Amino acid sequence: MRIYYDRRGRYRGGSMTGGDWLFWSSATGTILGALIAIVLLPFVAIGALYRAI
Repeated sequence: MRIYYDRRGRYRGGSMTGGDWLFWSSATGTILGALIAIVLLPFVAIGALYRAI
């Protein structure tokens, strides 16, 4: 379990609070989803073209 301090200097254990967890999971999920989409789109397009030929 990691021990760290938040921005306000308050001690916290390894688990985040619900609000922080929701914020970070939604933010990172959105960013990861966008990155994955950007990376996968060319492959999907090439695959569709390859099948069409």
